[in-house]
Amino acid sequence: MKKSKILLKTAFVLAMLFLFAFSVSASNHVENIDIDVTLNKDGSALIEQEWKGTFDEGTECYYEFNADNSLRLKNFTASCNGKQYETLENWDVNASFSEKAYTCGLNHLGGYDYEVCWGISQYGENTYKISYTVENVVIAYEDSDGFNFRFINPGMNTGPTDAKITFKMADGTPLTDENCNIWGFGYDGDINFNSGYVQGATIYPLSYRNHMTIMMQFEKGLFEPVCLIAGDFETEVKDTAFIGSTYEEFEDYESS
Repeated sequence: MKKSKILLKTAFVLAMLFLFAFSVSASNHVENIDIDVTLNKDGSALIEQEWKGTFDEGTECYYEFNADNSLRLKNFTASCNGKQYETLENWDVNASFSEKAYTCGLNHLGGYDYEVCWGISQYGENTYKISYTVENVVIAYEDSDGFNFRFINPGMNTGPTDAKITFKMADGTPLTDENCNIWGFGYDGDINFNSGYVQGATIYPLSYRNHMTIMMQFEKGLFEPVCLIAGDFETEVKDTAFIGSTYEEFEDYESS
């Protein structure tokens, strides 16, 4: 892999596998989102999030999960201010505030689409922690492995919101500019290698129009993905993602 440091300017992505939205009442405000992504050898990813904000209206928060026939979400858990939620088999969107309190679950929308929901539980300043595993995030292509994954959708009505996302390998293998390439789309910020991790962060808070989409390309051998797609990552994913985008890329040279 080439050595590169990527600085995001303005970008729009067309190819996406996962739509990730956060919706509550417009009077609520999410101040900060931290997302930790642990990448497993089989291509699945453990996604852990922490949302800090003020919540004064409504009964629930939810993510919209629009998947294809390969992505699967499992082992969903949630908590509020350290109190663990009960995960319900069926989520009732019409349940009352008290009925939803300290519970979470999935609201199936049909096909492979559903909402990941949890109760606001108490009004005021809250910290929610969300955890789940998504199968088949990293996909095997003929030239390399990788993904183009949208972690935060546009249209959030709880901004402006600062956001940070960190990637690491489950087996401890460092992610470096020697074994992967990285790009960030849809936000004013950057994405960099940092001590074996990859970290993307906003410089200016996310607005209603922003999203946070990360694309990563890995050399063969880091993963043994379950999901295989014919064709090259360069043409099937990267070229499509760059359509309509404005990007600045700075080479990171070693001193001789």
